[in-house]
Amino acid sequence: MTEIIGTVPPPNHDQLHTVERIVGDSYIAAVRFNTGAHSNMPYGTEPAQVLSELLNICARHGKELWVDLKGRQLRITATDNVRYHPVVLNHPVAVDLPAKMVFRNGVGDGFELPIKSVDGRKVFVDTGSRDFGVGNGQSVNIRGSNLRISGYLTELDKAYIAAARELGIKNFMLSFVEQVSDLRYIRSAIPDAKLVLKIESGKGLSFVSDPRYAGLISECNLMVARDDLATNLANPAKIFAITRRFLGIDRRTIVASRILTSLIRSLRPSIGDLADLELLKQSGCHRLMLCDDLCCSGGFDDAMDILARWCDE
Repeated sequence: MTEIIGTVPPPNHDQLHTVERIVGDSYIAAVRFNTGAHSNMPYGTEPAQVLSELLNICARHGKELWVDLKGRQLRITATDNVRYHPVVLNHPVAVDLPAKMVFRNGVGDGFELPIKSVDGRKVFVDTGSRDFGVGNGQSVNIRGSNLRISGYLTELDKAYIAAARELGIKNFMLSFVEQVSDLRYIRSAIPDAKLVLKIESGKGLSFVSDPRYAGLISECNLMVARDDLATNLANPAKIFAITRRFLGIDRRTIVASRILTSLIRSLRPSIGDLADLELLKQSGCHRLMLCDDLCCSGGFDDAMDILARWCDE
């Protein structure tokens, strides 16, 4: 049976209609809340309040709620003009130069700036002679040799785990999983947590391919998080072979991101998006997760019409 997971925005007053529309769609089997969107909540909003509201909506519609923790995903923590100031990140990093920082500019788009130097959480980039502004909460990737990101769960991640434990929520997606210790904190807090391991880097690929951890991996589900993973691969074309390999390891592997995203900007899906769905079906994929931008756009309804036929065929 095919399972479509939608992504809901923060349940702010002005977005409650969008949350209800996504959760209430008959072809949406479960929903995911991306905790990286917490920066878009009104000041003082607590994780318990966010999850409680979402849990109530999901309960009314009989849908599962998944909490997507950000782990070592790199996010900008200060709004600034990086022509004159560093990019300040949520984790200290180190990388061998030359290296580049990849900034997102819409779904599937983006551009790179060379890194001049790194000082812990501060990364200095070369913007040439251009002013270039970045925003708090914006996600980035670093492309370079021997990238090291210090720490795993953020303090906000831990706050969401504590709130979820109090509310009885046990479904978690772990971003940028790369090693056994990444699972340790949540297993100690919620021993029977259901985990989806989001593979988004070369180190993540090595981790889930290591036979020493086969037993541990079998207790979780996998996710091919194609946007970040393709960005971090030297050869992004390998994403298709990786997806097939993951489906061979775990038939309940979730394929995520870049699903029907042409509908965000167009009234009709691209041929490439339709071909992607057909390839996924032929590969044995039965679980898809839709990204934030698609679910919160006018293209959501059209995407669900297409996916309804995809599920029923």
